[in-house]
Amino acid sequence: MPYCRRFFTRGLVATVLLSLAIGTAYSLPPLQLKRFSLLGSCCKLLVRGPVVNVGIFLHASSQLGLMPQVPGRIWVLTLVVMVFSSAIALLKSLRDGSSIPGNLTATQGFQLVWCLLTLCYSGLIIAARFIPAIDANLLMVTHSLALGYFWYLSHRVKLVADASEAVGLSCKEYYQLIWKLFFVEYLIFPTVCLLA
Repeated sequence: MPYCRRFFTRGLVATVLLSLAIGTAYSLPPLQLKRFSLLGSCCKLLVRGPVVNVGIFLHASSQLGLMPQVPGRIWVLTLVVMVFSSAIALLKSLRDGSSIPGNLTATQGFQLVWCLLTLCYSGLIIAARFIPAIDANLLMVTHSLALGYFWYLSHRVKLVADASEAVGLSCKEYYQLIWKLFFVEYLIFPTVCLLA
């Protein structure tokens, strides 16, 4: 029983309860916030961003007996996750052919995704030297490569299906690749922290 009390820290319990509350408001009546694109996106941003990243960090810190103070690099990761989540939510609207927030056209939505992720990657490359307790050089190199790959993918997207086109990514394929780039962030950040 003492082990259970130690495992269920305040950070973990708060993360689970907040995720459950937001997920319930997102999915179930009477609120069912997923019906509203902006509110549904905000739910996803909250859970993927601060709730999970900060909550799990506080839980892990407690398990390791460390001070429960959230360092700058965790806030940077949280911001990156929120930007990626915004881009992914927008791409999901494009992929599904559902209404795009702000009544944007598909081209404008795609351009907004491109701008969001380009700013995210560029911002990390520029800010790397100012983020404490990380390997700044590795962060800059990995995100320069990721930015180049993202631009390459973006250049290959065809928004309108054209039978005469033999090459190009569909919006669905692009969406799946952006998810992979999102998960790569969870490999890069721990690595640059461990190698600091």
